[in-house]
Amino acid sequence: MSGVKTGGFNYDINVDKMKKYCKSKGCTVNDHTSSVLSCALYSYFVGEEEAMTAAGEVVVPCPRSLHVAVPFSFRQPSKNIA
Repeated sequence: MSGVKTGGFNYDINVDKMKKYCKSKGCTVNDHTSSVLSCALYSYFVGEEEAMTAAGEVVVPCPRSLHVAVPFSFRQPSKNIA
C-alpha cells in the first residue's frame, strides 16, 4: 500500500503440471492464474484492514474494484541466453 511499483519473477512454475490441473478442472490456465491473483489480492487487502483496525489506524476498506496489469509468459526461458 506504499505506492511503490514492484515486480517479481519465478521460473520454478511447472507449466505442464499447471496445464494438466486446469484441464482436469475444465478451465484455462488464464482462468486459473487470474483466480489465484484475485484471491491473493483480496486476502492482502482484508489482512491490511484487520492490521490497521488492530493498530487503531484509519482503515482503508478493501476496494470494490481494482485495475491490475499483469504481463506474464509461460514460455520457458532459453537455456542459452547470449
